[in-house]
Amino acid sequence: MTRNKDRGTFWETRTVKDLESWGVRAKRLKEGGMYDEGDIELIDLGLIVEARWRQAMGPHRALEKARAKAWAAGHGDAVIRWKRTMPTGTGGPRQPVGERTVWIVPDPVMMKLLQLLGTGGLRQATARAMALPARPEDE
Repeated sequence: MTRNKDRGTFWETRTVKDLESWGVRAKRLKEGGMYDEGDIELIDLGLIVEARWRQAMGPHRALEKARAKAWAAGHGDAVIRWKRTMPTGTGGPRQPVGERTVWIVPDPVMMKLLQLLGTGGLRQATARAMALPARPEDE
């Protein structure tokens, strides 16, 4: 495999492990060529995650393509987890730029997640993931 392919496989696997450690059931999807569904399925949410490890990416276009793939495969919607790193110029390992990773989430998905949080549907899992109290009054 190529270095970029290895890096992508590592990032997809790492994303699944992170999601599972946060209490979210996730599984990697098989490569599908022109029928590719995406990288990772969030089983209970019906979402697809595209895991990207790139120096540069147009987030709007990348999200549009990820959503189109998810919908074509019969999934609900898609989000992107982006790890942005830059060469150091010294030949050493690439270094993160700004925030180590960011999630790119379309408005309809964000609204649904916020609704689930408001009703307690995701509150416990999210509180564990963020190491925050389940409710502000628990502080």
